[in-house]
Amino acid sequence: MPSLNIFACADRKYEDFALLFIASCLWSNPDATVEIGVEDAEQFAQENRKAVSRLGSAHGESAFLVRSVKWRTPRMRRIVPNSVRFLNEPVLPSQYIYISDIDIVTLQAGIADQHLADMERTGLPYSNWVRTGRRRLTGLHFSRKDWQFPLPAHDDLNVSEINDEELLYTLVERKLGFKPPEGDKFRPLHGIHMSPNRSPTGSVVNGRARPGWVIGPHRQHWRQFRDTETFRDIELCLSERIRSYIAEIDQVVNQRSGPTV
Repeated sequence: MPSLNIFACADRKYEDFALLFIASCLWSNPDATVEIGVEDAEQFAQENRKAVSRLGSAHGESAFLVRSVKWRTPRMRRIVPNSVRFLNEPVLPSQYIYISDIDIVTLQAGIADQHLADMERTGLPYSNWVRTGRRRLTGLHFSRKDWQFPLPAHDDLNVSEINDEELLYTLVERKLGFKPPEGDKFRPLHGIHMSPNRSPTGSVVNGRARPGWVIGPHRQHWRQFRDTETFRDIELCLSERIRSYIAEIDQVVNQRSGPTV
């Protein structure tokens, strides 16, 4: 079975998502490892000692890693936070990497199998899609690790300003030697995207529909994950914000017939 490392980064503003991210990834894809890049790993470990210990007991201490990564350029300019995950090479050994958003509760099994099938179909060394008419790949990126890293030269890019998806597009373009081809929009969301910037059930802004957290398709898996001993062990260790998001998911999931967004 191919080895997979699921990688995400979180600055201090988003660090409280990390525990639920790790727990959900290892529950849904137990053969994978999880790696999180933060600003200060020692501080994270101290502040989350109890939950980290419980996750280690449940899945093994080698199943996940929280480590410090670079959030500034050599000239000490702040990197766009969403871009940090694309500029730091994961250190856990694996054949494949899946670079994710930290605020996704990953509930779907078989991540590697789905993306490997997509790579076989396209003949590309990665699984992602180009946003129509734009020089952007989506922020959820699956790839062979030995192809994605080491990164191509990118010192000429202003990583303090460039959009994260545009940055990824440029890095992939330089690795390929040609523009990433536009194709089928294969970019599955493998769980619930509990973004602070979205309403759980979606919204309409200036007459345009905005997506929600995509809770509906994952109701059954959420209930199963919610009922695990590991979830119960770490729930009280989560921040007040994350517990409030859990309550919002529960409210949608427990409706007899609710929205699918």
